[in-house]
Amino acid sequence: MKRTRLALVVIFGLMLVSVNGLASSITDWTIGAGGTVSFDGTETIAGAGLPVTAVQGVGTLTNNGVALTIYDGSLTFSDSNYTGGGTAWTWGASPPGTLSITGCLVSLNCGTASNPTQTLLSDDFQSLTVTALNGTSFQLEFGQVEGNISDTVASEFGVSTAFAASSFNLTLFDSSDPAPGSSFSSSNYGGTLNATDPTPAAENWNLSTSLMFFVLIGAILGILTRARVLRVVLPT
Repeated sequence: MKRTRLALVVIFGLMLVSVNGLASSITDWTIGAGGTVSFDGTETIAGAGLPVTAVQGVGTLTNNGVALTIYDGSLTFSDSNYTGGGTAWTWGASPPGTLSITGCLVSLNCGTASNPTQTLLSDDFQSLTVTALNGTSFQLEFGQVEGNISDTVASEFGVSTAFAASSFNLTLFDSSDPAPGSSFSSSNYGGTLNATDPTPAAENWNLSTSLMFFVLIGAILGILTRARVLRVVLPT
């Protein structure tokens, strides 16, 4: 009896996980090379003119795996809460830094009066660290990034307008090799921002996947029945 109950629990769990499996929906923003990131040496780090070339749906309800080209895309950010003490490049959360991406999806006839350039993404971030990779390359890592994407982008991918970034980083180049904590003005070499929808979406199964699942469940039931873990009782 105990084995029968255990088998039923395992099968029921597999069905719940597989049929009602949840996946994260992500909009993946591609940041190209260009623009500058600068630190004034006292408190403010800022990025301007960083080109954003495309946004791709990953695990989204619509346009999954499709990269939509962005016309005139530009990313800007700033943070004035410097916490590095003159020896490191770090910024904290009070007040948080701000970031925005403007542009227009090419698929929506950008540049026309009805589809002008707009704010596609805006957010706050709670921390920022610049780390030297070698003598001339540096990496920016943003922490606790949360915000909103525009209704236009959300509808294109079938996601919520709210997001929490799972990762956001940029790579910089600076031939002057500035010392940690000192001022700099460096060229942006590109990066990515993955904006994760906080509301998981149900897995989008096709017909063949569904059939394979039920064949698997049937095979498991057959094995358990032959092993006498389960017994089939016919009505009399």
